[in-house]
Amino acid sequence: MSHASDIHTLIPALRNKLAAANSPFVITISGPSGSGKTTIVHELIDALDMPVALVHTDDYYIGKTRMKAEMPQGEALNFDHPASIDLAKLARDIVSLQANLIISSPIYDMATSEPTAQTRVVQPAGVIIIEGIAANLDEIRSHSDFSICVTAPLEERIRRCITRDNTRNLREEHEVIAHFTHVVAPSYDIYFKHADEQADFIVRN
Repeated sequence: MSHASDIHTLIPALRNKLAAANSPFVITISGPSGSGKTTIVHELIDALDMPVALVHTDDYYIGKTRMKAEMPQGEALNFDHPASIDLAKLARDIVSLQANLIISSPIYDMATSEPTAQTRVVQPAGVIIIEGIAANLDEIRSHSDFSICVTAPLEERIRRCITRDNTRNLREEHEVIAHFTHVVAPSYDIYFKHADEQADFIVRN
């Protein structure tokens, strides 16, 4: 059953879970675009004050070249569709970290919308955090010990996306709003919202 509260309630609840759990302990953190997932992740890492293996689901995007060839009809360039993320590889990497193995996480380039040739070494740790819009989907949450959904009011999410996309993609404000309204928000509601509603803890950010 989910508990809806804020980060200050989450931290002691999570510490209690960690104290009673075996290591490694996997935390999945998801939520809609612009909800503040990254901020919550950094606050958690600072508060826990222990080694953490951090994995971003965004780094597992397959990229626009593969998307054009592999995505379902009508979803060719929908980055808010689960098929745009290599969930199978992500799940395998989580299992490896749980087995105390080092992984080579992909590195995704938001500017080119393609994976890069480089990888990022992630060392195993007592706490493993999987962060991103796909983190609470069944394929990933099945490996989780504690799932979190971060959410925020729609207007705040749009404002954050305008600020982020103006920097990342050099989009005009009206373009960001149109894309958020017609693609990002509906796709989240269709493909991700139900999984996030089943999270162990919901943070109203």
